[in-house]
Amino acid sequence: MEHYLPKAKKALVVQDADVLEQSEVTQAILTLPIMYRELIILHYYSDYKLQEIADILEMPLSTVKTRHARAKKIEEKINGVEFR
Repeated sequence: MEHYLPKAKKALVVQDADVLEQSEVTQAILTLPIMYRELIILHYYSDYKLQEIADILEMPLSTVKTRHARAKKIEEKINGVEFR
């Protein structure tokens, strides 16, 4: 079952110099399975804390932390994208 981002805020507008990099990062995020993608979007684009994400997605914080770590590893390995 796919989750939707019910409380997601709009992403901040990036400056022109960052558009290309932003596009590459966006493409990298889109390669992730939905269960990882939604965490990355909520955390890095909408600035939600992991506990807030757990509440939004109605899952244990430990599950959110595990999926977040796995998503970061997948992106770094496949696409060379580093999330901080």
